[in-house]
Amino acid sequence: MYYKLDSEFPMSDEGVYFDVDDGVSIEGVRSWASGEALPDTLPGPIVIEIEKTGEADEDALRPIPFNDANLCIATPEIVDALRACGLRNLQFYPAVLRDRVSGKERPYFAINIIGCVAAADLKKSDWINLDGAARGDSVFMDLVLDKDKLPGLEIFRLAEDTGTIVVSERVKRALAHCEDLQFIPVSAG
Repeated sequence: MYYKLDSEFPMSDEGVYFDVDDGVSIEGVRSWASGEALPDTLPGPIVIEIEKTGEADEDALRPIPFNDANLCIATPEIVDALRACGLRNLQFYPAVLRDRVSGKERPYFAINIIGCVAAADLKKSDWINLDGAARGDSVFMDLVLDKDKLPGLEIFRLAEDTGTIVVSERVKRALAHCEDLQFIPVSAG
């Protein structure tokens, strides 16, 4: 069984959350979503600014534990669980989330996932792409994977939608204790 890995923004009762400014430009990094290996070391730690979206007690709010937009970031707890899985196609880089107002910093990691796999069964999936062809920026309402195209990786980016991170059942179990993560089942036909 495979799952799409996602995360919810933890919110206060008033709907306040920490917004993440992950548009960080790093020399030597063309894209965090290409599936290509990056240099073993990068200047760091990588600083990612966050800011509350409204008034709320900062101590009662948690930043998002995992976010994959321009830059894939995760808490040390998630990174420890991924490392314990022994996955060989991940690169981890020290990062901090820095509150734009208070200056408070939290330790995080930037994660590069090596492997971008064209594994969608386009005939069985429900998808759209404004450019026509299924590549990089497609949107899947219902994703079905082609089991014959799965390379045996336990975590990878989907080539047809590089914003989709697919994980195996084993990785899901390893991350199950981490708050606010979502595992959306993906069928393999």
